[in-house]
Amino acid sequence: MLFRSKIKGFEPTEIKQIQNSGYFDTILVEADGARGKPIKAPAEYEPVIPINTDIVAGIVGMDCIGTTINRQNVHRPEIFTRITDSVNGSVIEKSIVIKLLTSPEGIFKNTSPKSRKIVIFNKSDTKYRILKATEIAEGISKYIGIERFLITSMTGNDPVMAVIKL
Repeated sequence: MLFRSKIKGFEPTEIKQIQNSGYFDTILVEADGARGKPIKAPAEYEPVIPINTDIVAGIVGMDCIGTTINRQNVHRPEIFTRITDSVNGSVIEKSIVIKLLTSPEGIFKNTSPKSRKIVIFNKSDTKYRILKATEIAEGISKYIGIERFLITSMTGNDPVMAVIKL
């Protein structure tokens, strides 16, 4: 039986101490969960990203494309609709995902200008989802500082299907 429980997180000063300890080459911090939904909007207090973070990965489940904006498919739909200028009950299309990725209140909110930004389009396990992920990546201008996009499906033998660099 699988039990899921949360453990206490670390304060930013504690993360800095761990980083300075020299014991670890890489530290991975989950700053903002989506409660199992493919797409979400951050609350006012999220994400909590340590200031010295090297890389911030924004993750979008591509199974969100074509679904309805509601509590079943979107974590915090009331914030999501405000950020993306959409309406509860409407269909999630690539333009809505682009707005979430490019909005200062969206996925990369609270990211330090020093941090590198990447987007992971997970659950890209159909040709249609791969096409939509590619179109979203191509629809985002370089000005927002996203370094690259990964098109992935973590259930396959080769999880990274494509890397798009800007």
